[in-house]
Amino acid sequence: MELRKKYLLVAGVVSVLFIGLALLGWFLVGEVVLIVALGAMLGLLMVMQIESHHRIQKATQILLQQQKIILQQQNATDNQVKQVSSLVSIFSSLQINQPLPKMGGWAISPDFAKIIVDLVFERKPKLILEASSGVSTLIASYCLKQLGEGKVISLEEDNNYAKASQKALVEHGLNDIATIFHAPLTEIIEIEGKKWRWYDTSQIQGIKSIDMLIIDGPSQHEREEMIRYPALSILFESLSDDAIILLDDADRKDEQQIVNLWLKQFPGLELEKIATEKGTAILRKKKVVTT
Repeated sequence: MELRKKYLLVAGVVSVLFIGLALLGWFLVGEVVLIVALGAMLGLLMVMQIESHHRIQKATQILLQQQKIILQQQNATDNQVKQVSSLVSIFSSLQINQPLPKMGGWAISPDFAKIIVDLVFERKPKLILEASSGVSTLIASYCLKQLGEGKVISLEEDNNYAKASQKALVEHGLNDIATIFHAPLTEIIEIEGKKWRWYDTSQIQGIKSIDMLIIDGPSQHEREEMIRYPALSILFESLSDDAIILLDDADRKDEQQIVNLWLKQFPGLELEKIATEKGTAILRKKKVVTT
């Protein structure tokens, strides 16, 4: 607004000067000078108007960029507060006796971990199966330990990471509750004419009554698209009647496509989305209403 006032003032002063000079020229030389002077004045005013418009546009763009940066900073701050609050809730709910591994990045974020805690305490699952392993394995195991029953089985594609996860279970005193299986991506399954790779499931053959399925793997990295898609095709028949499925990274394009395919492939599922740092999708079997 101040910039616009400045240019209006300058334009006014220039106009007065031009009019004064034009009148003087007309008085001394004739009306030709008046016409030329008026034309020049109009041209100059047009140039000034264009320049003013460009400056205002530039100032507006800078303002919008600043507002965008402020909004991003505010969102980042809000997310940090949410993650810290989730951590406080987790440590208030669980009797954790050793430091937990770092959360965030490739590992689950605290807000997703809190969802695991809330749902395990609410539903009291007897068997939790994880696609991937890590801090989520510890969190789920601590919950089951406090409940007094239940087991966790985790499939881990990377052997070194599987060993690290198993070591963490021992350090936390949870190795009697959870088991980590090294399961490389060697299993091939065909779904609607297309072949997909997934974890080697030879070590969990015959598994039944999975009450909670946590899907945070396989790792996306630069592998094929929708790498987590085969999970339900392989495990759906092993789910209990009231099983619940948690999918991390649900804000990613691949995971959104996966959820849409699952809902078409398994119409008996209903979806709940929760706004977390990476996005969370929760799938439940629809309750059959009997009359």
